[in-house]
Amino acid sequence: MRNYSFWIDWFRTSAVKPEGETAVAPIGAPAYDSERFGRVLNGGAARTTAHNLGLVKSLSPAQRMINWLKTQPADVVDAAAQNLNWDRAEEVVLWLLSQPTTDAATAVKLFMRAEPACYVYSKAEDPSFEPSEFDENVILSFAANWRANRYARGGVGYDPSEVCPYGSSDIFFINELNEDIANYGANGIHPLPPLPGLAGPFRGPKPKELEAYLRAQGRSELFFVRFLFAGLGTWIFDDDINEEDFDEWMRKNRLSGE
Repeated sequence: MRNYSFWIDWFRTSAVKPEGETAVAPIGAPAYDSERFGRVLNGGAARTTAHNLGLVKSLSPAQRMINWLKTQPADVVDAAAQNLNWDRAEEVVLWLLSQPTTDAATAVKLFMRAEPACYVYSKAEDPSFEPSEFDENVILSFAANWRANRYARGGVGYDPSEVCPYGSSDIFFINELNEDIANYGANGIHPLPPLPGLAGPFRGPKPKELEAYLRAQGRSELFFVRFLFAGLGTWIFDDDINEEDFDEWMRKNRLSGE
């Protein structure tokens, strides 16, 4: 089993195999769909399989994920966004926050993950405080777009007061943030402007459970999306796809280095 740093490096550097070369015989993994790759990762243009694969390899892992997200409904985008590796998917997160098609509920969830209350407190108490560039970009990008009412509505249902499996809810942190913004603002300190409506309501379909949704789409989609997440440092769907099956899919679809 090759590790994912190997695959990522290989995607970036490997030459495309000549058209017409004999493919690896199928064993048990789902087949590669050249039209699927072309439509989702390469902008939909009709190309040969070899050309499709070459273009796939030329894209960064973040751009592959972004191109896939562009094809998905809001509730699937929301589910996928919650599975992103925060340390490896910075480009994807910032892209989502910059899009007017991103649902407001999804944007709020990403914003809260950057711990904006901590940002407000730290900046107010120490103006020289320097947060991570990524977290600050998330917070400021969201705040500007939120105040301009740039995010879509109705694609995702979200109740910030709902308790998650870990025993907490977003509403506590939303209330904490709103109180800090108001208290510091009353004293003329404005790390962030008021952000009304963070608690919703957010009406729309409940976000899909990503694994169940992809399983319903077919086993090939499970492999395809695992390939996208793997490039961003996240190993998902352990119960549905083991490492051996995934390696087989990579080899079969001429995405492996062997």
